[in-house]
Amino acid sequence: MHLGFYSAWKGISWGVGYYYTRASGQQKNDRSWSFNINIPLGGPLSDSAVSYNTTSDSNGYTSQQMSLYGAVPTRPNLFYSVQQGYGNQGRGCNSSASLDYHGGFGNAQIGYRHDAASNQLTGRRRLGGRASARRHLRPDGG
Repeated sequence: MHLGFYSAWKGISWGVGYYYTRASGQQKNDRSWSFNINIPLGGPLSDSAVSYNTTSDSNGYTSQQMSLYGAVPTRPNLFYSVQQGYGNQGRGCNSSASLDYHGGFGNAQIGYRHDAASNQLTGRRRLGGRASARRHLRPDGG
């Protein structure tokens, strides 16, 4: 079951959700809630927004994530995203950053992700929308 309230006002959107899952054969039912908000920025970052999301469940797990994303000012075909997150119960911090370029001859993306288990650098390029390449680079050479 899911109950939620989601709304928007002057470009700012937010929501609160409650989730209840009853699984047969389980000793206890799962309950969780979430909250999220998305706020567009103004001025030179008018094509950007900041968002925040948190979830918590009946097992004590809580996660939070904050993001800043949008189009690079004066470069309407170049997009960025920066994210920082945290989860308790040993999940620790995670972060990522990426740049996406959408051009007349194709698209390209470069990104970096870090979490408790790994660091990962990724790159993709797609020419004319027909071919795609992806490569994962890890600091340990793997």
